[in-house]
Amino acid sequence: MDGGNALLAAFTIELIGKNMDTTAQAIADLLTQLPPEPETEPATAETAPTPSKPENPGLVFPHQQEIFRELITTARAFGKENWFSLPVLPRWHTLLVGPTGNGKSHLVRALGKFLGWPLLTVWSTRWIVAGGRGKETCHEIARWLSKQDGKCLIFVDEADKLLNETNDTSLWGTHMRAEMFQFLDRDLPAEIEISDPESEVSSLALWAKAQMNLRCNALIVAAGAFQGLWDYRPRSLGFSAETTFAENTPSPHEMKTVLPPELINRFGKILSLPPLREQDYVTMIRRTAQALPGELREKFIKNAEKNLPEAIRDGRGVRYVEECVTQALLDEAAAKPMQTSVSTKSVSP
Repeated sequence: MDGGNALLAAFTIELIGKNMDTTAQAIADLLTQLPPEPETEPATAETAPTPSKPENPGLVFPHQQEIFRELITTARAFGKENWFSLPVLPRWHTLLVGPTGNGKSHLVRALGKFLGWPLLTVWSTRWIVAGGRGKETCHEIARWLSKQDGKCLIFVDEADKLLNETNDTSLWGTHMRAEMFQFLDRDLPAEIEISDPESEVSSLALWAKAQMNLRCNALIVAAGAFQGLWDYRPRSLGFSAETTFAENTPSPHEMKTVLPPELINRFGKILSLPPLREQDYVTMIRRTAQALPGELREKFIKNAEKNLPEAIRDGRGVRYVEECVTQALLDEAAAKPMQTSVSTKSVSP
């Protein structure tokens, strides 16, 4: 059974709660947007639809590859659509944890490219709660979801800011966490009004489509540093420099001990990216250099080698590689003579 039709009965109850008078028309509008139910058996591993237009994910560094494979496995299982009729629905959300700089955001962007799925990124630190005059984050998510016609990926960055570590009792902090947790529970606020000037579909039907996509088609991946998970102890790096990042990643038991239940209970899987070591930096630089053209490669290597000890000491991670590529491009631009137009016309005295 098609995912949208399988859950339509549940949506009907929600639509009735939103507006009794327009429920029937909203359902009719929604049904016109849903593909017909297939007459065949539910999708299997052989018949499951494959993501459209996959792209080269770019560089996925060695320290990220194991996690990347797990994310791909989750996405493929989620994409089979044979789980809608199960008596117990799976928890597909994945939470990535790891120190700042080890490439969590980079990894999710690579996943979106590999799958060929539309990607929406939201940040908990930029969350605009209800009352933001149409710019509420939930409203923007719902509007984006109402335009999707298949599997998609939503990335929640800086998810560690959901923890109330500072005992934030402000109105914004309280509402932000409430709305974010509701979103992670795959529920959109019923009061959201969605309009599309390019469509004649009613706002209620657009909301229903967005809600259906959130429950059936949106794979959610969240990421955060969660610095409290990392046991800080110095170690030598071979450059006479020291870092306070632990060599070992936290165990599942440690993660469940440190992270609050109201957060981890909303994720089916918690994956930990380890802190970067000296060899990880060297490998990232080598792999990146191999992917760059000749002159740019030389400038990149020069910049990367010059400041490597400081980058390791400061834990700059994947960001350091990005900074070195940027600097190489700036050096390349600076080396070229500037083209200036000078008028050759004589000026009459």
